[in-house]
Amino acid sequence: MEKESRTVYYVTTGKETISERKSLPVYHCDRTLPYPGGEIHIFFSTLPDGLEEEFKKKRKRKKREQLLLEAMERALELTDENVEILFSDNLCRIFNREQSVSDELYAAWLFQKLKGRTVPYFSLELPGEYGFLMREKVLFLLQPYLKRINRITFIKRRSVAEEAIVPEMGTGIMDELADYFYGEYGILSGQAEEPEVGSFYLKLSNDAQMLNFLDTTVKSGYNTKVD
Repeated sequence: MEKESRTVYYVTTGKETISERKSLPVYHCDRTLPYPGGEIHIFFSTLPDGLEEEFKKKRKRKKREQLLLEAMERALELTDENVEILFSDNLCRIFNREQSVSDELYAAWLFQKLKGRTVPYFSLELPGEYGFLMREKVLFLLQPYLKRINRITFIKRRSVAEEAIVPEMGTGIMDELADYFYGEYGILSGQAEEPEVGSFYLKLSNDAQMLNFLDTTVKSGYNTKVD
């Protein structure tokens, strides 16, 4: 069966010094990120550290933004695939950018953590608000590992304000997942406010952790300048 291939263009910061008069280099990371059924190829660019101070000058900010836009356009031309564009957590704050990380990047992180590992106890925290598509997301991520899991604990953190709300949002989905896990794999499920001690903990709203994983990958791999 042919593997699915996806591409990420990632923008981060580093010690690299780039003249405002030159184009922003685009690199290809020779290390791919595998996940069950597919792999992620990474292109990236690095803006210099200290942008917060530099961007206080409107001219410099405008020039950096233009160089970044041109690099993004070049990166998109390097592949015919649908490219996922992601900024580092710090750059999202600087550029006031909102983004969400794909399920495939979560899958690649999970594959790296769980490959060849026994995971009898699993703690799973869903986002604060979620709909019916969350069931498909959870199954996409956990299906390859369910035969190795004995118990799954759903993490439901409560605030004082939430104590007065009835019913809890998404409870039906958790019940449906619990029934599926038990019916198909004999996996016991429960709920708690904190991850179970000794369990593997997956928080499905932790995009910052996924971006850190991507950042580590591009900065520790063998990278080739492509443009």
